[in-house]
Amino acid sequence: MISDTLIPDTSMTETNTDKDHIKATMKDAILKAAEKVFSDYGFEGASFRAISELCGAKRALILYHFKSKDALWKAVAEDVKTRFLTQFSAYYHEAELKTDLQKSRQLNVAFLKAARDVPEYGRIILHEGLTPNERIKWMSQELKPELVTMPDLQDPFLIEASLSGLIRHMQAGALLYLGSMGPLIAMDTEDADTLLSDASIEQFADYFQAITLARMDQLKQLEEMQKEQVEE
Repeated sequence: MISDTLIPDTSMTETNTDKDHIKATMKDAILKAAEKVFSDYGFEGASFRAISELCGAKRALILYHFKSKDALWKAVAEDVKTRFLTQFSAYYHEAELKTDLQKSRQLNVAFLKAARDVPEYGRIILHEGLTPNERIKWMSQELKPELVTMPDLQDPFLIEASLSGLIRHMQAGALLYLGSMGPLIAMDTEDADTLLSDASIEQFADYFQAITLARMDQLKQLEEMQKEQVEE
C-alpha cells in the first residue's frame, strides 16, 4: 500500500510553493498507486476505485493530473521503463566487457537483474500482450529500447543472431518466467529465496549464452553450405 506520507496534508496554510509541492506529491502518489494496480490487473482490469483506495485521491483529482485512464497508463509505463533502463544500464556497465560474447552474456545478466528489480516492467508487458489492443503497438515502439536487444557488436554471426530476434525471444521467455511461472515453481519447490538470486540469474545467463552460441554455429554452417553450393 502507498505510504500515508505520500498523501499531502492540506490542513496547513498553503503558500504557492506549498501548493506546488502538494500537487507534485499527490501526483506521485497517484502514479505509484496506478503502477501497482496496472501491474496487478492490467489496463482492462484496473479501476479508478482501486487506485483511489491506494492513494486517497478521488477519481476527479486523478483525471485532473492525468486526463484519462489511457494517459495514466502511459505515464505509468514510461516511469517503469525509466526505472528499468536505469537498473539495466547500471548492471550492464558494472562488468568490463572486451569481447562480443562477454557483451552478449552481460546483456542477458543485466536484463534479468533489471526485470527482477523492476517486476512491474514485465508484468505490464505480459498483461497487455494477452489480448489484441492499441497498447501493444505503443509498447512495441516505446518499451523496446535498442540497447536491451542490440548491444554494440562486431561479430557478424552474433549480430545476425540478434537481428533474427533471438535475444528478444529469450527475453520474452525470461519475463514470462520471472513474472508468473517462476514464482509458482519456487513455491512448489520451496525455493523462493533463490529463484531471483544473483547466482540463479548468472545460471540463466549461461543457458541463454549456450542458446546464442548454438544459433551462431547454425548460421556459420548455413553460410558454409551456401558457399559450397555456389562453388559447385
